[in-house]
Amino acid sequence: FFLIIATIRTSQQVNRLVYIIIIVGFLESFYGLLHFVSGQQTSSSWVHGTFVNKNHFAGYLEMVIPLTFGMLFTRFEKRNSSPLGITETFEEKYMKGFFALFILFIMICAHILSGSRGGIISFTFGMLFFVLFGYTRQLLRKWIVILLIFLPLTLGIIVAANPDLIVKRVSTLTELETDSSFRVRWELWRSALQIFQDYPLVGSGFGTFAHLSQRYRTFRWNLQFNYPENDYLQFLSETGIIGAFLVFGM
Repeated sequence: FFLIIATIRTSQQVNRLVYIIIIVGFLESFYGLLHFVSGQQTSSSWVHGTFVNKNHFAGYLEMVIPLTFGMLFTRFEKRNSSPLGITETFEEKYMKGFFALFILFIMICAHILSGSRGGIISFTFGMLFFVLFGYTRQLLRKWIVILLIFLPLTLGIIVAANPDLIVKRVSTLTELETDSSFRVRWELWRSALQIFQDYPLVGSGFGTFAHLSQRYRTFRWNLQFNYPENDYLQFLSETGIIGAFLVFGM
């Protein structure tokens, strides 16, 4: 982050960086969908690209997709030239717009088919925020209509292609008390809160959750948990009120 804000100064550099991020997101999505369609998934039955964890893959895409929408809409705000300063015709601009929508379609399909429930929730809230933000800018307001048409259409195609897979996965959000992964996470979160209660001011120290959580754990498991699966609770338990205030304040 500090390297980028110190070296990426011109609008041309910013645009190049944005395009690189979008291209990587598209290639990850396309690669993951190819494996998904061919049935050659190695570590998961869901789309995850080159990521080992499908949740990390979804976390990456839920940042790239709004960035791509932002790039698409802002280039239509500019009447005379492209973001790289190259004059382009009306037809070229709209052809590139349709190509950007195709990239978005691939990434959204891969994101939903990652099966990450947290990713789907974050993506939903991200798109709602994007729509509200777009309505605050007069030049973007008319393009939000495209978003409101494109998103339901894309989601409808995904669900229609494999309704049982998607509906069954999303329906587990209403049955969290019977979901084993959620129960494990809940116990880990409870352990983190108990550590915070015992070390409220300065916390227990960085990296200590892996050791201290074993004292508070109420279930047996054959794996070692190094993290509570929640960055906010981990900061709170390991750095206390003072550390959490400094981190969240930034």
